Amino acid sequence: MVRYTIHSALNLVVAHFNEGVSAQDVLGFFEGMRDDPAYRPSMNGVVDMRQAVSQLVAEEVRALAQFAAEGAFKRGKWALLVTDPKSTAFSMLYRQGVGESYAVQVFSSVDGASEFLGHDLAALLD
Repeated sequence: MVRYTIHSALNLVVAHFNEGVSAQDVLGFFEGMRDDPAYRPSMNGVVDMRQAVSQLVAEEVRALAQFAAEGAFKRGKWALLVTDPKSTAFSMLYRQGVGESYAVQVFSSVDGASEFLGHDLAALLD
């Protein structure tokens, strides 16, 4: 399950990936965000995957990264917040896949992601 909130005043998207997450869920998130009238490509974002159970395979992660890079609907900085080894590996693969199209970093702590994005994310991630 994927849900997100756009905080326009903070220029920030906060997404939560919970339970089982498929490639279709992630693609739906990308498309929903892109088509949301409150969203701007220059926004920064955090994706909290600490409660996610990834159902993706490596080929799907590469395809999602290519979709994001080629779609050019993200130009801000994005923090991927992970805890388990599979999510970490897939996040690194995604980061590699988007290349330099936009800034993506992988974090295991809210503090690190907060510093990267310049916002205290603790209250936003509850």
